[in-house]
Amino acid sequence: AAGAAQRKHKQDVKIAELSKNLEDAQSELQNKITERDKLFHALRKSDRENRAVINSVSDVIFETDETGRVMFLNETWKRITHREVSDTLGQSLFSMIEQADQQKQRDMFEELVRGERQAYRIETRLNLGQNTFKPVEVAFSMLRMTDDKSIRVVGTITDIEKRRRAELAVREAEQRFRAIFENSISGIYQSSPDGRFINVNSAVAEVFGYE
Repeated sequence: AAGAAQRKHKQDVKIAELSKNLEDAQSELQNKITERDKLFHALRKSDRENRAVINSVSDVIFETDETGRVMFLNETWKRITHREVSDTLGQSLFSMIEQADQQKQRDMFEELVRGERQAYRIETRLNLGQNTFKPVEVAFSMLRMTDDKSIRVVGTITDIEKRRRAELAVREAEQRFRAIFENSISGIYQSSPDGRFINVNSAVAEVFGYE
C-alpha cells in the first residue's frame, strides 16, 4: 500500500510538472502573440503615417519596373492630372509623355537601369488626352531591388505649369519695359552710385549729342 501511495505521489508530481510546463508554454505563446499584435499595429500605423506623408507632398512620386511600367503612384497624381491612380497603374510611363520625347527618354531610362547613367531629370509634357498637355519635370532618382530581386525605378513628377506661366510673364514684362525704354521721348537711364552711366535710351544720348 505504501508503494502504491508513493507511485501515485510521483505520478501526481509529474502531472503537476507537466501542467506547470504547459501553463508556462501557453503563457509564453500568449506573450508572443501579444508582441506580434503590437508589432503588427505599430507597422500598420507606421505604414499609414508614411502613406499620409507620401500622399501629402506636392510632387508625384512614382515607381516603375525595369521596362518603365508604372507600379506605384501617390495621390498627387490624381490632383495634377485628374486621372485615377488605379486606372494608370500598369501603363508605360513613356506612353504618357509627349510623343516626340518618348524614344529618347526610353533610351536614357534603359541606360539608367543598366547602370550606364546616373540619376537625371528632364522637362517634357504629360499627355492628358483630348489634345491636352501639362508641362512637367520628370526626375528619375534611384534604383531599388525588391524582395524577388526585381528592379524598381523611383522618381518624381513636378508640375511646372505655374513656373512656365511665371517665366512667360517675366519675358513679356521685359519686352514691354524694353519697348518703353527704347521708344520713349523722355530720357531714361541707369547709373552706378558714382554717377557712371550703365544704360541709356536714345533720348538721353541725343541730349548729350551722342549716337
